[in-house]
Amino acid sequence: MTRCSLGTDTDIKEGLKNEVEALKARCDALKKTVVVLKSICDTHQNTLETWQQCILISQCNQGTLDSSYNREEYELML
Repeated sequence: MTRCSLGTDTDIKEGLKNEVEALKARCDALKKTVVVLKSICDTHQNTLETWQQCILISQCNQGTLDSSYNREEYELML
């Protein structure tokens, strides 16, 4: 039986260990990226909600806001 040219069992184990560590580091970096992107998304959501409220208040003040739906009138909570 001949030995494979990959190296000794110790070399193979060390190589696999290094690969696992590299994957863990990449996973940690991706987790951090997800946290940052979620924060950015939350910021954009808050900004959109603020603009929506400003638009509603502006339309309400101008008298151009229609708060009815299917011929039923709804009270707005601004």
